[in-house]
Amino acid sequence: MKRLLLLLIPALVFSQKEVNVPTVGSIKDNAGKTTSLIVIDQRSNTDLGTLDFKKQSIHFAFAEPTATEFFTNWYKKNNKNPKGTQNLILLLEDLEFRNETEDGKNFLKADVRASTFVEKDNQYYFVETINTTLTPGELPNSPNGIAVAVPLRFSQLIKQSYSTTPSAKAISREDLLNYAAIMRAEMPAFTSANLKDGVYKDYKSFFAQVPDEGYLLVKNKENEVTKAKKGDETLSGWKIYTYVENGKAYRNTAAGFMEMKLDDKGFYVFSNRGTLSPVQMDSSYGMFGLVGAGIGAIATNEQNKKLQKADKYNIYVDPLSGGFIYQK
Repeated sequence: MKRLLLLLIPALVFSQKEVNVPTVGSIKDNAGKTTSLIVIDQRSNTDLGTLDFKKQSIHFAFAEPTATEFFTNWYKKNNKNPKGTQNLILLLEDLEFRNETEDGKNFLKADVRASTFVEKDNQYYFVETINTTLTPGELPNSPNGIAVAVPLRFSQLIKQSYSTTPSAKAISREDLLNYAAIMRAEMPAFTSANLKDGVYKDYKSFFAQVPDEGYLLVKNKENEVTKAKKGDETLSGWKIYTYVENGKAYRNTAAGFMEMKLDDKGFYVFSNRGTLSPVQMDSSYGMFGLVGAGIGAIATNEQNKKLQKADKYNIYVDPLSGGFIYQK
């Protein structure tokens, strides 16, 4: 038996393929505010995970030995002579690649949670955050596709952080891991007895309870909000993040506006991922021209119809990013 195990070990080892997460996208500080990128890796599991793809085990790893080296070297490569004075902090809380089966199909996903802060006098000021589950999106549904999707999203996070004004709330190093609760405790959307009626163009104005003044909602025959008007100005419905009417909040989604309720965990809509985030067509269909694109569109449409019939549950909204937080 022992001899058999020894014979099997090489086969097991060589059946596993490793995919490196590359540094894709620019993180150059064109605003010239930062002097360094400092990584605080607080992941409970530093392994990036292993998933199955076409009967092969795929293990993911950074192109550098550690997450800290990966991000700091990426920053240095893109910012050889930084002219700023701020230390930008990247707090890494979760990053794991995994499989998820939906309607019998195998999807490749990556759970990502990270936030940026500006450090000043040993105090930390929140800037931006990611708290989501990524898919390859328009990239191929393959290990390389999901591996590229992750750094592209981090590139967006870091570049947005250069130009975003940090929060005025100072957080100590000891309280840094509790930053989300600290920030939420001061948001009027959670502390006020009632929500203010009106139109909110973005999540920050909603959670701060500062509606855009003067807009009147316009509805169709089905009593659905289609736009908002302020004098001669028309605001398309898709540009509205949330509106509040008679004290009730309605969140804009891919399926239209949905009522957003509040419990002790936060604001949520009762739905499923298939409804809120429809699957996009795999770009590999495009390799076969117009015929392939047509087949891909039909297949994707049928797939989304099935996913939208999945069980519904409370899907919460992240008050620090405005996006939906999907359960694993």
